[in-house]
Amino acid sequence: MVAEDNTVAGDRRREYQHNYYLRHRERIRAKYDANRDELLARRRQQSKEINRRLKLRVYEAYGNRCVCCGESNLGFLSIDHINGGGRAHRQEVGGGVQLWRLIIKAGFPDDFQLLCYNCNLGRYHNGGTCPHEGQDSGAT
Repeated sequence: MVAEDNTVAGDRRREYQHNYYLRHRERIRAKYDANRDELLARRRQQSKEINRRLKLRVYEAYGNRCVCCGESNLGFLSIDHINGGGRAHRQEVGGGVQLWRLIIKAGFPDDFQLLCYNCNLGRYHNGGTCPHEGQDSGAT
């Protein structure tokens, strides 16, 4: 019953806000246009901060270091799909922020890990095994 009341109240609030906008649209648009650059800059900065927090939350949940070599510089770390298929998964759900949000929503599943770019690319080129793990180092 409470959920229904909240839904009805939310619908009424949205309708009121929409009607308010329609009645005052010219004044609202003029105010927005006068401050457009400042508002957009503020929104960009807020988005960057939100995205940074999401990334840090995901990286912290996975240990803040490469599981292979121990690299802890966050600039070198990336999310790795343990069972492969990362490219197809990113095409399906999106990369970066979309992937971080999905991981958080899923409760930080064991299907992911942190790897530095070197280890991640090394695994890709060596059939799933990082050169740190004793396989062919790629040197000829």
